[in-house]
Amino acid sequence: MRRAGYAVDEQEHAEGVCGIGVFLDSGSHEHYAISLGVPAPRFERTREALLAALLQCKSEIEALLGRQPASRFCATGIA
Repeated sequence: MRRAGYAVDEQEHAEGVCGIGVFLDSGSHEHYAISLGVPAPRFERTREALLAALLQCKSEIEALLGRQPASRFCATGIA
């Protein structure tokens, strides 16, 4: 996860379900992450779009926490 910046579960936890997740830098000693679970048949064809959306969400959350500027306009309109 550290090298790629995200982690992938390809039916390792549950048959028929894949997942992708990222670590959130909250600036505290607590550890947080966000992830998506997707049916396996849909995962490979949507993997890049899911990762892009997850990384955007990560950026927006970290910006709200004061960790980094949001890379694009925040979908919530808060940033």
